[in-house]
Amino acid sequence: MMKLVLLGCFLVAATLPARANIWDSKEQLEKRWGKPIEITGYPDERTYTYQTGSYKVRVRFLDGFCQSESYRHLGAAGRQPSLSSAEIESLLQSNSFGQEWERAEEKYWLPDRSVRAYVDFENFYLTTSQYSDFSFYASLHPRTGEELTFSGRVKFRQVEESQWLVLKDHDHVLEIPWAVPGYPVPAKVKSGHTYRITLLDKHDFEGRIACLSDREHKDWSDAVYDSKSCVLTRIEDRIGTLFDRSVCEVHRLKMIKIEAEISYGLGPSDELLRFYPHYRTYIEGGCVDWGQKTGELFVCPLCVAACAVHKFTHPKHTK
Repeated sequence: MMKLVLLGCFLVAATLPARANIWDSKEQLEKRWGKPIEITGYPDERTYTYQTGSYKVRVRFLDGFCQSESYRHLGAAGRQPSLSSAEIESLLQSNSFGQEWERAEEKYWLPDRSVRAYVDFENFYLTTSQYSDFSFYASLHPRTGEELTFSGRVKFRQVEESQWLVLKDHDHVLEIPWAVPGYPVPAKVKSGHTYRITLLDKHDFEGRIACLSDREHKDWSDAVYDSKSCVLTRIEDRIGTLFDRSVCEVHRLKMIKIEAEISYGLGPSDELLRFYPHYRTYIEGGCVDWGQKTGELFVCPLCVAACAVHKFTHPKHTK
């Protein structure tokens, strides 16, 4: 009987992943697992995916040390077996730092609250409190508010129903939704020509967005997940400025900058934006409330006036 018990313990141990502990450096981790099989995310906040045995492990680093890990079995999404109790217990013990885990159902905390762990479907997560306090929206990609300028030849690429403008400058790739159905093109730009593009390193609800990363992406979701979104500020060539975010692209008029209220929620589609892109004096914040109450907005007086005339002459078609 004792031999059977020992054999059972050996078989369980043999299935466990070679562990990389929270607070390990990248060098320590790669000594155990080798090089990552996939790297995603903007350089400020990379996700490194490793394969060890029959496991896939995703790791994120903060201040040079591993502070977030997720373990799961290999296989198609939603079809992997969940980690066993023995596997979870082994991972907890290797990250206990001499303490006893406090447990509440499938959530775990160290007494000093420096590390927490939890089970979510087929994944098991370990996260430091420092990383947990790292705000997903505001701090994963710290915003400086500074202008970033890139130069190079541009090309156009079809992405679903839209056309994107793509510029490569050394290790940086800019992707800008350009010809979007129903909306005016920002400026007359030619594929193969060289331009200087300036971005503003900040969040923005209403401006034209440029995705900044180090690779091209297959679609919008891929770009949003794997890029830093910045505000498109200017596009210039050797002759002058072709696009300026403060100038209405329809009326070519310098706009008025105001501090506008942000309205959250999933509002109705606004067909008037196709013709008068800068007529609104409030900001659509989307369905997720970020807590921000006001924001910077450029308003075009001619868009406002033309939109008012349109609503007056087409009362049955506008609200």
